[in-house]
Amino acid sequence: MQTRRNLKYSLLLLLILLLVACEPVVTIVSPQNNEQFEVGEEITFSGSALDLIAGELDGELLVWTSSIDGEIGTGRTFIKDDLSEGIHEITLTASNSQNEKVTTTITIIVGEGQIVTHASQLLSILNSQDFGYLNPYSGGNLPITDDIHVAGTVTISSLQIEVPENCKGEYNYCRQSVGFEDNYGADGILLSPLSSEYFYSPSFLTLTNVKLRFRPLIINTGPWEYNYIPVIQLMPPSDHECDDTQTKCDVDDVCYDNSFSYCLYCLALSQEECACRGASGIFTDGTPCIVVGGCIVSEGECQDGLCVVEWY
Repeated sequence: MQTRRNLKYSLLLLLILLLVACEPVVTIVSPQNNEQFEVGEEITFSGSALDLIAGELDGELLVWTSSIDGEIGTGRTFIKDDLSEGIHEITLTASNSQNEKVTTTITIIVGEGQIVTHASQLLSILNSQDFGYLNPYSGGNLPITDDIHVAGTVTISSLQIEVPENCKGEYNYCRQSVGFEDNYGADGILLSPLSSEYFYSPSFLTLTNVKLRFRPLIINTGPWEYNYIPVIQLMPPSDHECDDTQTKCDVDDVCYDNSFSYCLYCLALSQEECACRGASGIFTDGTPCIVVGGCIVSEGECQDGLCVVEWY
């Protein structure tokens, strides 16, 4: 009889120890993973945590945090309408009576732009773009995608990008692979070159919770052996703030480092016009200027807003 009683107490003690050792079960009900919201939109946060000893947890035992805004609320449910624009990792942390903490995390996007969660989506976007020509001798607006939110981690290879048709031809004007160039440098962007044979070598691109744009270009690099190289530039999003030394273009929301590039690719003026134009406006007649034709650099003078040279 005593043995049965001892066994009963032992099993009860074991059950209590198991219950105490069990961590709470935490669930985020809303929002949904990778859900997108407008800036200023009301977002309902709802979750639960079940502790086998204390039951349903609530209040300060449930803490919600954002990877961008920090702590955003407590309890089972609340509403927020002031989350910052960007890609948020939302974490719900539950603490039980033993002060054991358990978390669960989802990702949401606040702001406009296309959401990408898989490599196939990103490849579909990039392979549907028309490549523009980046020529240092002539101007024109350059193509660029809309804002893209990459939620989670996505990895692609530049070898998965199709060589643009206008790169192909009888003489194969382009090096026959596409490269990446990081013109943004944000956290969440990792380029891993596959080789160092060329300046724009094939590479793996890994993106993690980042908002950006892409600019597909065929770059004139003459007089190199390969005069044209297809490159996809990684660009800041449209709401990116320019540095004090840069100028933002109203056409494509790109920050240009100097007035000449701004003139060529934002204002889409000719090289002769841009050679006689600066941040303060058109240069006075007689101002020295330079234009380039092929591999020849020629000096001239500004006349009526144009760089006039005598070609020999």
